[in-house]
Amino acid sequence: MSRSHTTSSNARTRLIAATLVVAAILIASPRASRAETYYVAHDGASAWQQCTVIGSPCSWQTAMANAVADDLVYFQSGTYDVEDECSGSWEYIAMAPANSGTAGHPITFMAYPGHTPRVNGCISNESPAFGARDVDYIIWDGFSSGTLHDSDRENWFFLYWNSNYSIVRNCTFAGIDSALGDGHRNSAPIRVEDAHDVEIYDNDLRCSGGQVINSACVYLFAAVRTKVHHNTMHEGDYGVMQKINVNTDNEIYNNFIHSLAYSGVVLTEENVDGSGHKVH
Repeated sequence: MSRSHTTSSNARTRLIAATLVVAAILIASPRASRAETYYVAHDGASAWQQCTVIGSPCSWQTAMANAVADDLVYFQSGTYDVEDECSGSWEYIAMAPANSGTAGHPITFMAYPGHTPRVNGCISNESPAFGARDVDYIIWDGFSSGTLHDSDRENWFFLYWNSNYSIVRNCTFAGIDSALGDGHRNSAPIRVEDAHDVEIYDNDLRCSGGQVINSACVYLFAAVRTKVHHNTMHEGDYGVMQKINVNTDNEIYNNFIHSLAYSGVVLTEENVDGSGHKVH
């Protein structure tokens, strides 16, 4: 056999081996090359497999049930009414994803460029309107909220509960508009509870209108390594409040906080334990 023929055979063997390695990687990690974009409208009705084009959007319920790691889900302008999904418990979120993202491959729910999706709150009970519970690596970007009118219950629009490595950004939340509460309202546009490594930034947060007792723009309950930065917070009692249980290593910085009844930042409300906080 000639040397050139042997060299050619070796080259083919190496090429085949390399091809098999690449194929094995793709089979083992299908999501690495299959990031998808989906479209949602307030009146969308398409199946999940059909809403990959903007002219064929699905409902928000379909998106919440099906989105997985690396998916980008665009929401078009319109009012998204979650009332039918409100559970009556503050522990359960009306609009919430069923699946987690992964490190480097979050699930992103985002306003389509030039659009403003508006989520209405739960009017009949205290359920949070949207957010995430027991799932990780979730991003919400560019949403707005209506205003809740209630005087008797805890209320907030957005909740991260045991939802880690997640982000809420570029949102405008209206908060609670009410005369008086019962002294235990804990009302806030955003609440983070039993979660770590959550980031909240570039949002406009109206905490409350009128005299809502015990209200804040951002509540932190047993939150760890939360970053709250570059937000505008106004109206209500407090800007950021850490309350109850162990809050650790949270960082609050570069926020514009104004027009409040009491304090901009409260670190130790009602037996808060913990350490390592930074406010600057």
